[in-house]
Amino acid sequence: MLTDEVRQRLVERNPSHYRGWTASDLTQLLRPFGAEPYKTNSEKMHVSRARVLEALAERANDTEESDSE
Repeated sequence: MLTDEVRQRLVERNPSHYRGWTASDLTQLLRPFGAEPYKTNSEKMHVSRARVLEALAERANDTEESDSE
C-alpha cells in the first residue's frame, strides 16, 4: 500500500489521533514492529498492509494490557 493511503485510512479510523500525521510519524509508529515503509521501483513509498494491521493489533494489545494493570 502507498504510505499516503495508509495515513488516509488511519485518519478515517481515528481522525482526532491521526489527522496531521506525516510520513515520518507513520515510520516512527511502524519501526518498532519491523514494518517500515520502503521504496518500490516506481519510487513511491509503500508499506505492507499485513504488517500495518499486525502493528495496529500489537499496539492495541499493548494498550489493553497497560490499561488492565
